[in-house]
Amino acid sequence: MENKVKRERIPDLVGSVANILKIFDKATPRQIEEGVAWYPEGNRIARDIGEGNIELGAGILAALSPRVKWSENISAAYEVKLHGFITTQLGANVRKAVAIRSGARPLDVLGGKKVRAFYQAILWPSDLNPTAVIDRHAVSVWVGTSQTDKQIKLLQRVGVYEQIATAYSDAAVLRGVSTHTMQAVTWVAWRESK
Repeated sequence: MENKVKRERIPDLVGSVANILKIFDKATPRQIEEGVAWYPEGNRIARDIGEGNIELGAGILAALSPRVKWSENISAAYEVKLHGFITTQLGANVRKAVAIRSGARPLDVLGGKKVRAFYQAILWPSDLNPTAVIDRHAVSVWVGTSQTDKQIKLLQRVGVYEQIATAYSDAAVLRGVSTHTMQAVTWVAWRESK
């Protein structure tokens, strides 16, 4: 008898600029203020971590960012900068952060579209590189519903990340804000609505 593995079909991600605008337009004044300030504040923190070297600080922050809260990310980045190691993060991420601390260029070390976009958003919060940071919450905003880990894996398909990032840029143009502001405001509003 042949063993057949039953494969679960993961529905395609379908989202829209309209879904992004719906969340942006419902954001409270405080959520807008927080979103507008998010990447400039990240830039300030990165400059502090790097002792004036913004690329160093932003690189360490980005390397340690996957799957952690922002407050934990900041603490870990300061630890790596001060001591050259940390035991509370994934080993691969710590190795990348330590390599950046030791002089490696961040974009030579950082992997993944989200991590690289996060680095660039912190480095250039005024949108000189306007690729949106697409994480679970950004995908959920675009789709209009919360997404599972399996659904988020669809970001690895060719062109999906870029499609969602472009939707954020298009939404930003429609509201006259930067791509980073659109992503950050909707991220704050989405997280607080759940």
